[in-house]
Amino acid sequence: MRRAGGDPICKHLPIAPSTFYNHMAKRANPDLLSDRAKRDTALRPEIERI
Repeated sequence: MRRAGGDPICKHLPIAPSTFYNHMAKRANPDLLSDRAKRDTALRPEIERI
């Protein structure tokens, strides 16, 4: 299955292309996440347990 790029998606959704590419970059490299997002990811299993 071929994946569409961000431009076709952004034509149909009300988001800026830069927002889409920023999100994809963070998915590919979690080091780009904010400190808060990194803590949230680390705490997720504990929150789900409670």
